Amino acid sequence: MNTLQNSSLGRSSTAMLPLGARGRRRAAGMCPSLIGELLMRLVVAVVRPSQVEMVRQALAGVHVTRLTVCDTQGFDPATAPGQVVQQTILEIAVNEDFVDRTVDTLVTALALGTEDLGTRLFVLPMSEAVQIYRDVRGPEAL
Repeated sequence: MNTLQNSSLGRSSTAMLPLGARGRRRAAGMCPSLIGELLMRLVVAVVRPSQVEMVRQALAGVHVTRLTVCDTQGFDPATAPGQVVQQTILEIAVNEDFVDRTVDTLVTALALGTEDLGTRLFVLPMSEAVQIYRDVRGPEAL
Protein backbone atom coordinates (compact mmCIF):
# COMPACT_ATOMS: atom_id res chain seq x y z
CA MET A 1 0.00 0.00 0.00
CA ASN A 2 1.09 3.50 -0.74
CA THR A 3 0.41 6.46 1.54
CA LEU A 4 -0.27 9.83 -0.05
CA GLN A 5 0.52 12.95 1.94
CA ASN A 6 -1.24 16.12 0.85
CA SER A 7 0.89 18.81 2.48
CA SER A 8 -1.64 21.62 1.94
CA LEU A 9 -4.35 19.77 3.82
CA GLY A 10 -2.04 18.21 6.40
CA ARG A 11 -3.56 14.73 6.23
CA SER A 12 -2.65 11.47 4.63
CA SER A 13 -4.75 8.69 3.18
CA THR A 14 -3.81 5.08 2.65
CA ALA A 15 -5.12 3.33 -0.45
CA MET A 16 -4.14 0.76 -3.01
CA LEU A 17 -2.78 2.85 -5.85
CA PRO A 18 -1.48 1.98 -9.29
CA LEU A 19 2.26 2.24 -9.74
CA GLY A 20 3.70 5.39 -11.27
CA ALA A 21 3.28 9.06 -10.41
CA ARG A 22 0.52 9.59 -12.96
CA GLY A 23 -1.56 6.77 -11.46
CA ARG A 24 -1.10 8.08 -7.91
CA ARG A 25 -2.23 11.56 -8.95
CA ARG A 26 -5.38 10.28 -10.63
CA ALA A 27 -6.21 7.98 -7.73
CA ALA A 28 -5.87 10.88 -5.33
CA GLY A 29 -8.31 12.93 -7.44
CA MET A 30 -5.74 15.63 -8.11
CA CYS A 31 -4.79 17.42 -11.30
CA PRO A 32 -1.17 16.53 -12.18
CA SER A 33 -0.10 20.18 -12.28
CA LEU A 34 -1.44 20.88 -8.78
CA ILE A 35 0.02 17.99 -6.77
CA GLY A 36 1.66 19.32 -3.63
CA GLU A 37 0.15 22.79 -3.95
CA LEU A 38 -3.51 23.67 -4.26
CA LEU A 39 -3.92 26.99 -6.03
CA MET A 40 -7.71 27.27 -5.89
CA ARG A 41 -10.44 26.94 -3.28
CA LEU A 42 -14.21 26.68 -3.37
CA VAL A 43 -15.83 28.76 -0.64
CA VAL A 44 -19.38 27.63 0.14
CA ALA A 45 -21.68 29.68 2.36
CA VAL A 46 -25.15 28.59 3.51
CA VAL A 47 -27.13 31.74 4.26
CA ARG A 48 -30.69 33.06 4.52
CA PRO A 49 -32.15 34.34 1.23
CA SER A 50 -32.43 37.83 2.72
CA GLN A 51 -28.64 37.98 3.21
CA VAL A 52 -27.67 37.35 -0.43
CA GLU A 53 -27.65 40.94 -1.71
CA MET A 54 -25.77 42.24 1.34
CA VAL A 55 -23.12 39.51 0.93
CA ARG A 56 -22.84 40.13 -2.84
CA GLN A 57 -22.21 43.84 -2.26
CA ALA A 58 -19.64 43.14 0.46
CA LEU A 59 -17.78 40.71 -1.81
CA ALA A 60 -17.84 43.21 -4.69
CA GLY A 61 -16.12 45.67 -2.34
CA VAL A 62 -13.09 43.34 -2.18
CA HIS A 63 -13.21 42.55 -5.94
CA VAL A 64 -14.82 39.12 -5.66
CA THR A 65 -17.56 39.30 -8.27
CA ARG A 66 -18.10 35.79 -9.61
CA LEU A 67 -20.33 33.55 -7.54
CA THR A 68 -23.09 31.02 -7.96
CA VAL A 69 -26.33 31.46 -6.01
CA CYS A 70 -28.47 28.35 -5.40
CA ASP A 71 -31.85 28.37 -3.67
CA THR A 72 -32.33 25.31 -1.50
CA GLN A 73 -34.21 23.91 1.45
CA GLY A 74 -32.67 22.50 4.55
CA PHE A 75 -33.08 21.76 8.21
CA ASP A 76 -31.99 24.42 10.67
CA PRO A 77 -32.38 23.05 14.19
CA ALA A 78 -31.34 26.38 15.73
CA THR A 79 -34.21 28.44 14.32
CA ALA A 80 -36.86 25.89 13.28
CA PRO A 81 -36.39 22.47 14.89
CA GLY A 82 -37.84 19.70 12.72
CA GLN A 83 -38.98 22.06 9.97
CA VAL A 84 -37.69 22.62 6.46
CA VAL A 85 -36.52 26.21 5.90
CA GLN A 86 -35.54 28.19 2.80
CA GLN A 87 -31.79 28.66 2.47
CA THR A 88 -29.39 29.94 -0.15
CA ILE A 89 -26.03 28.42 -1.00
CA LEU A 90 -23.31 30.71 -2.34
CA GLU A 91 -20.46 29.02 -4.19
CA ILE A 92 -17.39 31.15 -4.78
CA ALA A 93 -14.34 29.74 -6.59
CA VAL A 94 -11.24 31.80 -5.80
CA ASN A 95 -7.50 31.71 -6.34
CA GLU A 96 -5.37 31.12 -3.27
CA ASP A 97 -4.56 34.84 -2.88
CA PHE A 98 -8.30 35.67 -2.61
CA VAL A 99 -9.22 33.04 0.00
CA ASP A 100 -8.50 35.10 3.11
CA ARG A 101 -10.22 38.25 1.91
CA THR A 102 -13.26 36.25 0.74
CA VAL A 103 -13.63 34.37 4.02
CA ASP A 104 -13.01 37.49 6.13
CA THR A 105 -15.58 39.46 4.12
CA LEU A 106 -18.17 36.69 4.44
CA VAL A 107 -17.62 36.36 8.18
CA THR A 108 -17.90 40.12 8.67
CA ALA A 109 -20.97 40.54 6.45
CA LEU A 110 -22.81 37.55 7.89
CA ALA A 111 -22.07 38.50 11.51
CA LEU A 112 -23.70 41.94 11.17
CA GLY A 113 -26.97 42.06 13.07
CA THR A 114 -27.66 38.35 13.03
CA GLU A 115 -28.20 35.83 15.74
CA ASP A 116 -28.78 33.12 13.13
CA LEU A 117 -26.89 30.00 14.12
CA GLY A 118 -27.75 28.29 10.82
CA THR A 119 -25.27 30.27 8.72
CA ARG A 120 -22.34 28.05 7.76
CA LEU A 121 -19.15 28.57 5.79
CA PHE A 122 -16.96 25.88 4.18
CA VAL A 123 -13.63 26.19 2.35
CA LEU A 124 -12.85 23.24 0.08
CA PRO A 125 -9.81 22.46 -2.07
CA MET A 126 -10.31 22.67 -5.84
CA SER A 127 -8.05 20.71 -8.11
CA GLU A 128 -9.29 21.96 -11.49
CA ALA A 129 -11.28 24.77 -13.08
CA VAL A 130 -12.14 25.03 -16.78
CA GLN A 131 -13.51 27.96 -18.80
CA ILE A 132 -15.04 26.08 -21.68
CA TYR A 133 -15.66 29.00 -24.01
CA ARG A 134 -12.00 30.13 -23.83
CA ASP A 135 -10.40 26.67 -23.38
CA VAL A 136 -8.53 27.86 -20.26
CA ARG A 137 -7.69 25.55 -17.36
CA GLY A 138 -6.43 26.04 -13.83
CA PRO A 139 -6.31 29.22 -11.74
CA GLU A 140 -6.49 31.41 -14.86
CA ALA A 141 -10.02 30.07 -15.47
CA LEU A 142 -11.29 31.79 -12.33
